[in-house]
Amino acid sequence: MKNKTSCIILLMSILILLLPALFKEHGSKRVPLSGQPVRYTAEELTSLFFERQDGFQEISQIILDNELHGKPGKFRFVYSVGDYPKQFFKNEEWEKISQFFDDIRPYEVMRYTKNVLGFHFAGSKDGGVDNLYYFRDGKTDLAYHSGKYHKFTEIAPFWYLGERNLSW
Repeated sequence: MKNKTSCIILLMSILILLLPALFKEHGSKRVPLSGQPVRYTAEELTSLFFERQDGFQEISQIILDNELHGKPGKFRFVYSVGDYPKQFFKNEEWEKISQFFDDIRPYEVMRYTKNVLGFHFAGSKDGGVDNLYYFRDGKTDLAYHSGKYHKFTEIAPFWYLGERNLSW
């Protein structure tokens, strides 16, 4: 009886330790941060993009050019604690990614394909959802992503702002 109880306790302990891994979303990678995601209006986000366009471009290239250990398609960098994806990048690249998240504070950056990257923000101050998209080859998946928004505007070559009212 004592052996059976010890075995059950051991199995329960292992299960408790494995539970977080079972519920972890596939492909979500955490970036260490010092604050919370920031909400922007479409106008603020557009201004921020033009003020920091070189930074947006650099982060896009780092993430899209990285092989991420052969992981094709979607790969999310979510705004929360942890540094799992650090192993996929050179130290200098990881520092730039971490600094970008600390400075710009998107909710997440999502690599949809090797040519499409989305900068997703934590909802807009005016009640909508405003996000930036980079289409490295110009048009891949443009129709799909533009269909999610009531307004999808090219703000610079290869860069689009998607605006969606929550009531839309």
